[in-house]
Amino acid sequence: MDDDENNGPDLLPDELADVIADESEGTDKAKKADTGAEGTDDPAEGDEGDGAEGAGSEKPDGEGSEGDEPEGKDENEDKPARKRSGSQRLQRRLAAAEAEIAALRSRVAPDGSVSRQAVEAEIGPPPREQDFHGDLAAYDRAMTVYEIEARQTVRDMKAKAQSAQTARAEALREAAEEHMERCEAFAREVPDFKATLEKNAHLKASPIIETLVLESEQSPHLLYFLAKNPARLEKLNRMSERDAAREVGRIEASLSRPKPKTETKAPTPKQPPKGGATPRSPDSDLNAWLAKTYGKR
Repeated sequence: MDDDENNGPDLLPDELADVIADESEGTDKAKKADTGAEGTDDPAEGDEGDGAEGAGSEKPDGEGSEGDEPEGKDENEDKPARKRSGSQRLQRRLAAAEAEIAALRSRVAPDGSVSRQAVEAEIGPPPREQDFHGDLAAYDRAMTVYEIEARQTVRDMKAKAQSAQTARAEALREAAEEHMERCEAFAREVPDFKATLEKNAHLKASPIIETLVLESEQSPHLLYFLAKNPARLEKLNRMSERDAAREVGRIEASLSRPKPKTETKAPTPKQPPKGGATPRSPDSDLNAWLAKTYGKR
């Protein structure tokens, strides 16, 4: 095997490296033009974009305000179940978007640039002149095709990263809306909920903890617990994402729903009479009558 095959930087000529660099910079400067190209150049990319948009626009079932259902109406009895189902779908959408972002993070840098290694991982290394045995025309044609494919790959990677970010942002927005609805319902059950949050407004949660709280169906109760236990919040902030998710799960399992005090309107039970004379028996009454009538014997 030639040394050129083992040397990573030599796999791509300087001209192709410039092509990828120019494509990354050009996409950032002319974002609108690249977006239009993405929609027409690659059908597969269009299908994926449509899927992300469909996920972003999907409405969870039963997305109404908790606690607004009038009592005694049968059509609203299954609303909490539908609400819970919608929250679970929202959690799955958010998890899928985050997984896709994590997979693309190694290919697309935070500044939007795409590395040569990432391109080669998708389409393979560029053609080598020695493989064409002196046929320079064939080599030039192969390089032209490869450069075009490399440009399209860069655009596709950027489009996928942007689509995943958009889907995640939409899922987080919907999660925040559901969280606010749950907070309103929780505040009706726990009178000091808002006061506790205001008193501890100086406490800060890491982005990881904020996302975990938003994803939880017990998000208001988690906020309430962490506001009352700042040491636990500080401990969570120092954890990795995996350890923090496990710890939040343990906290959720330990939470018990506050029980409101109920006042009964039933009357006080009557107390049985105490003391008094022993009731007379029928035999004693009969003996007294006989003695009075016939005299004592």
